[in-house]
Amino acid sequence: MWYYVSTRSASPTPSGPREVALQAALGQIGVPYVWAGETPGFGFDCSGLTRWAYLQAGVDLPHNAALQHNMASSIGTPEAGDLVFFNFYGEVDHVGLVVQGDELVDASDPPGYVRRHSIGASGWWPYFVGYGRVA
Repeated sequence: MWYYVSTRSASPTPSGPREVALQAALGQIGVPYVWAGETPGFGFDCSGLTRWAYLQAGVDLPHNAALQHNMASSIGTPEAGDLVFFNFYGEVDHVGLVVQGDELVDASDPPGYVRRHSIGASGWWPYFVGYGRVA
C-alpha cells in the first residue's frame, strides 16, 4: 500500500526577521495591555510588544517607542513586519508592526489589548509619523 506524505507545511515557516516578528506579534492578539509589559500571554505595552516580537527573530530593540524610531531606518513603502510610528502626545510615543496596507498589530490602551486594526478605521492618520525598518 502506498501513502502520500506531503513535504509542504500547512503554513510556511517565516524566514526573515520581519516575518518572524510579525507572526510572533500576531500570535499575541487578545493579550491584555499592561504598561511597561513585555510578557507573552500576560501583557504588553506597544514597545514591549515590538521588542518581544523582534527578539523572537534575534533582533534586540529598546523598550521605548521613541528609541525604536531613532534606531530604525526611515522607509516610504513598508513591508509586512516593518515598524509604524505615531505621535499622540508631542513626540513619538506609539509603535506597532505593519501587517499589510494600512493594517497594523499593536498593544494600546484603549482598547486595552493586542489587536490588529486599520490606521484609517482607527482615525490614527493625523498622528502617523512614518515607517521604519530595523532588520
